[in-house]
Amino acid sequence: MSVAVGVAIVLLIISCVERKTEVLSKKDSPVTADLLAMVKEHDLMATDAKTSSEVLAANNLRYRQQVYQYLAQSLLIEPGDLYRAAILLQTTDTSTCRENFMLAYYLSMEAAKKGHAEARYLSACSLDKYLASSGLRQKYGTQFGRDRFGRYFILAFDTATSDADRAAWDVPPLDSLLKVVDAKNSAALPQPKTK
Repeated sequence: MSVAVGVAIVLLIISCVERKTEVLSKKDSPVTADLLAMVKEHDLMATDAKTSSEVLAANNLRYRQQVYQYLAQSLLIEPGDLYRAAILLQTTDTSTCRENFMLAYYLSMEAAKKGHAEARYLSACSLDKYLASSGLRQKYGTQFGRDRFGRYFILAFDTATSDADRAAWDVPPLDSLLKVVDAKNSAALPQPKTK
């Protein structure tokens, strides 16, 4: 085989690899479109008071199964796809399969490494959700709970985590998180009746 033929074969292989990467990374790929549709559908159902918890749970399971299939086929490549897959894994009921939160953490970390800005905060939330659902202290303090009186509070968190640590992952400082809790509690209080 001549050098020219060898070079042509190498160039052809490189071209095919580049095309495959280009096809897999298209913003309008079927995977991207499907993930976008699932996130949009989830958001609409989650905010619709008419959606029953059973219907929401069944759809959340369907979303997660589709994400597992994409993972098994190595189709989650784009930062946006990794981010949306992590969002869908966050729909897990904390009592059933908290490992999905850890998987969401890894996917959102990868999306953040690839430059997806919103994935940084999701990564922190996913880690906190995993830790809190495992009965451990959160790192950043992004997860809230409610006491027996219905008042919100920040679930136990690592007090050694600084606001600089939080800022590195786009998490608001602790005093801002506490203000969110106060606002939630104020909104939940019965409002005085006006005439």
